[in-house]
Amino acid sequence: METFMKYLAVFLSSYFIIFIIYYLFVVGPVIRSVRVKDNKKKKEKKLIGELILLRNYYGVDIEKVGIIKVMRTLSFVNPLILSLMATLVFPFKQGWLRILILVLIILPIILGSYYLLMLYFKKIERKNDNV
Repeated sequence: METFMKYLAVFLSSYFIIFIIYYLFVVGPVIRSVRVKDNKKKKEKKLIGELILLRNYYGVDIEKVGIIKVMRTLSFVNPLILSLMATLVFPFKQGWLRILILVLIILPIILGSYYLLMLYFKKIERKNDNV
């Protein structure tokens, strides 16, 4: 039970720290740039890598879903991915073993979670099309 509590503490503390950092430095600036309307200069929106992956690889129409909704969902999921990976490598003491495990699990976890996000956003797209 003590071991479980230790892993839970690592997971929750890493999640909240990563969430705050991600929200302040990634999500906040994107949401502010979307809300600011510059009529004089029509600039192309700068998309972060996650949005490009969802749009190009998975075919999610970010405009239909709403970029603010997508960014808020990503601000929940990305820290979850990172804290899950931190918790999975926490028991190992050797640095090279931690890196090896991270290299092996990073791509399946990210692509799997983004696939689930794609299913969720496609459902929202269909709901918005019917309304």
